[in-house]
Amino acid sequence: MESISKYINLTLKIIIGTILVFLILLVFGNAILRYLFNSGIVWSEELARYLFVWLVFLGAVLAYRDKEHIIVDILILNVPRPVQKILYIFSNLIVCISMIMFFYGTILLINLNSGILGPATGLPINLLYIAGGVCAFAIVILVIVQSLQFFKGTYTPQWLRETELEEDEI
Repeated sequence: MESISKYINLTLKIIIGTILVFLILLVFGNAILRYLFNSGIVWSEELARYLFVWLVFLGAVLAYRDKEHIIVDILILNVPRPVQKILYIFSNLIVCISMIMFFYGTILLINLNSGILGPATGLPINLLYIAGGVCAFAIVILVIVQSLQFFKGTYTPQWLRETELEEDEI
């Protein structure tokens, strides 16, 4: 399971890096063409928008997996250990419900915008909403896996480890 997780993480980082490089080259190249040659690539701005949306949503999945999103832990760190564990489960439940609602919203948007194409690229507008759906689905899977690992005792959240270290130091 751990090797699959590492493979998915590496693949996601490669995809994000590739998108970022292509996005930079596309926008920079178009800017050079506009200012030096008074012409540009018509579809570059629209494609850059698509790539940026995918970059943000895939980055959100990667950040969630690595627990790099901002967490306000002032309450969690000031309650007893059993309450901390309950709050962790509760926060995972809130994230899971939120992502399921977000996924449902993306499905509604996909249905609403089916058949609409981007004016410059001809790509379906739904590619933007599919990125959100992929993000929501992946985060729900991550929440479930991390919760199961937490119950088995094979995963401890970073903030919970930090409080264990503080208690050991005292």
